[in-house]
Amino acid sequence: MSQPTRQASKSLLLLLPNELLQSIYLHCLEPNLALASGLLGVALSSETLLQATLFQAFWSPDPLEFRGVDVQPIVKLPRYSLLARSAHLSEQTPEEREKMQRLILAQRWPTFTRLRKCFSQLLAAACYDLFKDINLSLTFEDQLALDDLIENPPHKCTVFTATSLDGSKIVLNYYWPLARNARLTYTSRELYTGHDPRFNWRCTPNLEIEPTIVMTLPDACLQGAPWTHSKIQKLRMLSYGMDMKDVTYSSAGFHAGMKNAVLERDPTALLVLAWVADRIFAMRKSSHHDTPFELPQDIFRSAISSSTEDNESADAITISIFKILLRTHAESMPKSDDRIVAWATHLLSRPSSQAFGQWLLDFSSRPEENEYIIDTGHWGFGLYGIRGDFDKVRRPLFQGGDFSYMYQRSGHEVMESWVVTEGGMPGTFEHDVGNTGSEI
Repeated sequence: MSQPTRQASKSLLLLLPNELLQSIYLHCLEPNLALASGLLGVALSSETLLQATLFQAFWSPDPLEFRGVDVQPIVKLPRYSLLARSAHLSEQTPEEREKMQRLILAQRWPTFTRLRKCFSQLLAAACYDLFKDINLSLTFEDQLALDDLIENPPHKCTVFTATSLDGSKIVLNYYWPLARNARLTYTSRELYTGHDPRFNWRCTPNLEIEPTIVMTLPDACLQGAPWTHSKIQKLRMLSYGMDMKDVTYSSAGFHAGMKNAVLERDPTALLVLAWVADRIFAMRKSSHHDTPFELPQDIFRSAISSSTEDNESADAITISIFKILLRTHAESMPKSDDRIVAWATHLLSRPSSQAFGQWLLDFSSRPEENEYIIDTGHWGFGLYGIRGDFDKVRRPLFQGGDFSYMYQRSGHEVMESWVVTEGGMPGTFEHDVGNTGSEI
């Protein structure tokens, strides 16, 4: 006798039509709901729902910050508020917002394109509401140019300047590539007669437009695996304008992402990671005695072994990667390491890399006591007037990608030999990342 077939029980939630499921999602906006089952994931994967999720996670309750005023004025932002609160939710606590961002960014669907669209729409809505509030009237050509700039924020630093029909002037500055924020300098005759006290004409700029907040960089954003053009752009965009003092992250995530960039031989991804890590550390360190973001020693060995070819082109990529690691934290490199010494010796055989190979050999064999440089502890009054207490202290060779201030001030021989070898100072990570533009 045959047994009756058992039908798989289906949740009552899955029996609802997609319209009702989407309406439920918009009123709770719980990203985990789409992960509960494949059917729910399909039903809740429309672009409208995805953008509403991003709006709720990243919008700022205070998108305008007037500079030089004692009390922040209230500005009506109907278009921005309608867009930001598209899910009809009440304002979240910082902890809830951080948790939601971490959950969303850990998934695959918040791509660079979707995030950029979300950030651009919020920035455009805030700008439109602001210009309507100040009753800005531009010429037809300037208005078209401004509309196009607002709707399509540039990939590089851009400054827009225009004069309105009543003589008012605006300077809209996208001060970061892939900008999420902007700065405005607004001057008009009314400012001098006190008709619009919100804008302090003594400040330049006198308004910060920051419609989005990024509170976390989960490991999924830092690890790459593999690194692609889109993932690098996404990390750059999230990091610009971020409050580095409060952002949550893990050192292990940075280390894994850097290791992947080294193994994939991607200097650009490694540079962006080093820049972000250094910025976070620089904002959080308690004093100048702290050490920079440290690296695992194995990552230097991985940089050498990542190349499978023996030619000048492959050596050039390896050298580029190795220099970024040194500029991140040179003190993390294992001294007198057999593999590093062998690679540096190999570089001596090629004219194009001979100078760096010699510098690396000298640096690798430098005694630990030579890492201490003279520093002024404090100044005071002595028997013969003002005097300083001088101590030998350990300072990092690089900070922010460039030689640290103490090394530059002392004219240390390690720095001088680098300048002779490379033909100049290395520059900062921020300068290098900013100059990569939109092509990376």
